[in-house]
Amino acid sequence: MTSSRCFARPASGTFCCGAIPISLRREHLDRWDADSIRFHFGYDATKGLKRRAAELPDGAWKRLKRPARYEVQTSTRTKPDRVKEEIVIRREFENIKLVSEDVAEFEYRPTACHQAYRMVVVRKNLSVEKGQLVLFPDVRYFFYITNDRDSSVEDIVNSCNHRCDQENLISHLSNVQRVRSV
Repeated sequence: MTSSRCFARPASGTFCCGAIPISLRREHLDRWDADSIRFHFGYDATKGLKRRAAELPDGAWKRLKRPARYEVQTSTRTKPDRVKEEIVIRREFENIKLVSEDVAEFEYRPTACHQAYRMVVVRKNLSVEKGQLVLFPDVRYFFYITNDRDSSVEDIVNSCNHRCDQENLISHLSNVQRVRSV
């Protein structure tokens, strides 16, 4: 689910966040920017963007610091044993583990746009394992386009991720409602 109200005609001064569907014509970005509509959108990880991210110098990347998901309201408890992890290792399933996340930014002008926007990229450094054996490292990129020049790259990523969490919750609740109505 995307923020469809933003794709119709958002009001000036509005903030839009979500993912850009393939069908969205990207020239809307110029119009929204001209109307002072601030946006943060997840963006397709095309071959060209992935290549551009891979070519960024090491100095352009910095470690992504994510905020805590929640604040513990009670006393801390001991963590339970990681039973699922042990089963994955014992049965030698392929397991992808997050090693680290880095973030960088660069200027990017989509083909249908007349001006460049701020492209924020998250590089997820992964480890692909099978049993206790590390098969190979892997890298995946996630892109976010914005006209917001004031927010930090961490704030851009977190706002887009937070919006995705809300969309997942809305989708889940809609499915529960459909099941109950049957």
